[in-house]
Amino acid sequence: MPLTTLELLPNEILFQCFQYLNIIHIFHSFDQLNHRFNRLIRNISFHLNFQNVPSKFQCEQFCQKLSIEQTIKTQLHSLYLSNKSTCYPAHLFLSKCSLTDFPNLRSLTFHHTTQVNWKRICSTLPLLSELSCLQMIDSFMGDSFITDNMMSLLATMSQIQILKLTFRNYQQWASNIHFPSLVYLSINRCYSTDLFSTLTNALKLKYFRIEEVPYTTSPPTPVNLTNPAINLQILHIDSFEGEIDHLFQLLERTPNLENLLILNCCRPNIINVDRWKDLMIFSLRHLKKFQFIFSIDYAHRSENDEQILKRFQNSFPYTEYIMTRVHVTIYTIPYPSKSFMIRLDRDRHYNDMVNYMNTFDYVKYLTIEPVILEEKNQYHFSNVDSLSLARTCSLFRDHPLKVKYSDFRCLQMTVNLANIKHLSLSQDFKFETSDIFVEIFKSARDLTSLSVYLDDLGHWIEDGELCKYFNKCIRKLEFFVFNWFQNSIQLEQFCNIFNNLEQLYCTVNELETLFLIKYLPRLTYLQIDVFYKNYQISSIGNELEKLGLDIVGSFDAEYNPRLLFIWINRN
Repeated sequence: MPLTTLELLPNEILFQCFQYLNIIHIFHSFDQLNHRFNRLIRNISFHLNFQNVPSKFQCEQFCQKLSIEQTIKTQLHSLYLSNKSTCYPAHLFLSKCSLTDFPNLRSLTFHHTTQVNWKRICSTLPLLSELSCLQMIDSFMGDSFITDNMMSLLATMSQIQILKLTFRNYQQWASNIHFPSLVYLSINRCYSTDLFSTLTNALKLKYFRIEEVPYTTSPPTPVNLTNPAINLQILHIDSFEGEIDHLFQLLERTPNLENLLILNCCRPNIINVDRWKDLMIFSLRHLKKFQFIFSIDYAHRSENDEQILKRFQNSFPYTEYIMTRVHVTIYTIPYPSKSFMIRLDRDRHYNDMVNYMNTFDYVKYLTIEPVILEEKNQYHFSNVDSLSLARTCSLFRDHPLKVKYSDFRCLQMTVNLANIKHLSLSQDFKFETSDIFVEIFKSARDLTSLSVYLDDLGHWIEDGELCKYFNKCIRKLEFFVFNWFQNSIQLEQFCNIFNNLEQLYCTVNELETLFLIKYLPRLTYLQIDVFYKNYQISSIGNELEKLGLDIVGSFDAEYNPRLLFIWINRN
């Protein structure tokens, strides 16, 4: 079969190929190639995302074309703007283009964005008549005034079908907003009484996720859901501390629910077997998947309490439980949460009906105290990618936690270290020798991210082999100790050890910031905790210009900022 060139392929095949490429790369590669490709790439309906595009020049080049060519503007249907893991943060795009320039924009996502970003786009959101999906993920929205402003704008956007709002600072959901078209909703927090209002005002809702239903000291209030939520099929609550009666009343009004997940619920009567049976028989007839993590007070347990627990487990056979001195936690198998903590006082009671070695396969974030592990312990974690080594018991916190070689061997048998990408070490955590840390690097070959206290770093920098691993492996580092660098010699030593850092999260002053940018040659993102009001990025602006680098800085808020973000383009 003779070879063919890309230009000989029909348009239909090329359109299929372009679906697997970023639109920025497509224009960089094919624009001005010939008349056919010029026209072809301007008729692709595209999703725009600057993450994972390493070249700021290519991003700028594409945005320049986008800002002046109406044909390209009409093809943009989905936009993802982020301030994280990108060389082209949100405010750079918003300085070139207005959201109202894109008449067919249907999906808009803001990730890790700030108050400053919000103020740029808030007035344009109600004008986006075609917008059906709006997501604000892990964003810094600051004070309640900003959030109230957002809720007021959302009330005018009746066409929204998909809405996801998760903020760094937890904000209360405005349950009184009427959403006639909403089918998917994911929010930070919502009081149990507001769950009913939300479902009343979003009758088409099919998917509803709440990260937290908080506890309230207010006396229980009557609730009213006049019409059953007949369209709701999926309900996920990551943490429930609200009124348990409200939860049961809500579930009585969701006749078509198919998927129910309730995690971290510590309310009394949550394991009321008779009430759950009634729900399953009379209300949740279509339920296909039920996952939960329920905890109850067991400090003053009686024989009756043990019978209640046994009855509940018999009713839900694919469960097991963990006991401590004060409470018992019962959960479905496999363990349904992505996070887990191994504590000293936990006693796991296995379920003989299942393979207990696979119980925690869904867990991605694990906190563990290695010294409490035994050679034949109760746990195994195959798929953890973020591991935190910390003291999990409040006793003896004044004494540092020392990990020995034997503890490390137990850790190896408990956790598949080959999948670990991020490692966090608490302040009271110490290795008996730095050789143990070297062994962790040897086992965790994908480890590229580290969170640590720099006080410990002073003990490690004398170990040449360990420093080689720091230099070779670590691309992202977090440390939050103020005034740790006593002089330029320490700074230079730090930069030599972590010479391949790309992302740094820290607490430093202006001069230290300048030094880090200058002597960390691969650093492209710097996030600084601002603990004093006089921090001014402008005060080092002239020095930064002398470096010949393309640098952009932005605070998370205009007034009383807490974080400073700096992006460095080194291409």
